[in-house]
Amino acid sequence: MTLEPARTETGTIYDIGYQHYDGPRLGRGYAVSSLFGHGLMAVFALGRGLKASLIPLVLAAAAILPAAFQALATAYTDGQVELFTYSNYFINVSMVFAFFCAARAPELMSTDQRTKALVLYLARALHREDYVLAKVLALVASVLILTATPLLILFAGHVLASTDLWAAFLAESHELLPIFLSSSMMALVLGTLACAIASFTPRRSLAAAAVLGYFMLSRGISEILTDSIRGMWVVWMDLLDPFDVLGGFADWVFGTDPAISQYLGPGVSGVRFAVAGLVYVVLATAALLLRYKKIGT
Repeated sequence: MTLEPARTETGTIYDIGYQHYDGPRLGRGYAVSSLFGHGLMAVFALGRGLKASLIPLVLAAAAILPAAFQALATAYTDGQVELFTYSNYFINVSMVFAFFCAARAPELMSTDQRTKALVLYLARALHREDYVLAKVLALVASVLILTATPLLILFAGHVLASTDLWAAFLAESHELLPIFLSSSMMALVLGTLACAIASFTPRRSLAAAAVLGYFMLSRGISEILTDSIRGMWVVWMDLLDPFDVLGGFADWVFGTDPAISQYLGPGVSGVRFAVAGLVYVVLATAALLLRYKKIGT
């Protein structure tokens, strides 16, 4: 009788390069700032090639170039030609900002839902509120760049129109605070609204259509109700359109004469536009937080 040798299981261990991390844990704040920076780059498609960045670059140019032309006209005509002012610039190019938000908000809010990446983000230091904050601030900062830059270009045009630059700067410097306030309100309202709407679907095309549709429908509904309703309620109908709210707020902070303002007038205080803008921001942020409580669990 022949005895067979006992069989032993053998295997091979391969080192594929993974290493344990022994460095410092940078924590929650670093995770939020990193996500914000990544989101800011994603909005403008930085590092993704010309084809991917074509849409944001074209929309950014469309938002800024009219101000550049106005600044040149102001400088060369000594302020005699003024197609755009600080207060009416935004409302004249408002649809450019609507298209920008519709095109870029889904990049921030829908992509992670479609790829199921949110679960990975939340597996470590990030909280859901951190994720929402970083994404919203990325779009708000991007819109702020596009809203503040044209107004600062207009500011530069007024200064450069004078031979005494320092005196012209001092004379025009009172417009810097309204520029900051109006640009910030525009960025906050449009950024939070666009992110809130885009967050409700993982499909980027559907999210873009929903954001753009909201901005267009709100304007149409506001105009219809304003023409249809009579009495004390008619003065509140324009608050249904976020663009009218932002236009009224801009007229208020820049001190536009109520006699020529499209939004201000007898019995119409600019404070209501400020309050309405903040209400839009709070409601949109609340909707985002509620939405993300149900995602990725």
